[in-house]
Amino acid sequence: MKFFLPRKPPKQISMMAAALGVAQAQTCIPNFAGQNVAVFVSGTWSASPVAAGSSIVPADSSTMTFSVTPDASQAFSFKTAAGSLAVSGASGGITLQTANDNDALQKYLIDCSECNVFGNPATARGCQIRPFTNQGQCLADFGIDLQVATVRCDIPVAGRFWHFNAV
Repeated sequence: MKFFLPRKPPKQISMMAAALGVAQAQTCIPNFAGQNVAVFVSGTWSASPVAAGSSIVPADSSTMTFSVTPDASQAFSFKTAAGSLAVSGASGGITLQTANDNDALQKYLIDCSECNVFGNPATARGCQIRPFTNQGQCLADFGIDLQVATVRCDIPVAGRFWHFNAV
């Protein structure tokens, strides 16, 4: 005997879930308020040398900070404190490249579980960072000194939830 499951839940099930108050977790979009931030999970984002083409890797000790600013569509760019380099990439490894406000590969969507931590708008926790041009992917931390890279957002990976601290 074969059973076939519907591709979408029947409308009645969706309406029942809504009636029972089943909801997805609330998320927030951070407001970094022009402050530079450190980005971290296992370690803080770093690059050596700090130059175009260098990989973004978590490091035990890093002084690298970023200005994280949104455009009109709430897509954020991560520019080094000096402003001449930006985080870039939508698939595979993430690198620094010469900053270009018109480069879609330098734009990311950010959704966090907590914003304005300790009353500081530039401090956020539990954030997914998704390339604007490849929103089914999330940036992931695979450990100290390993390049930050994209993974499918629907695959559970512990290093996918980033934190931002004001510096």
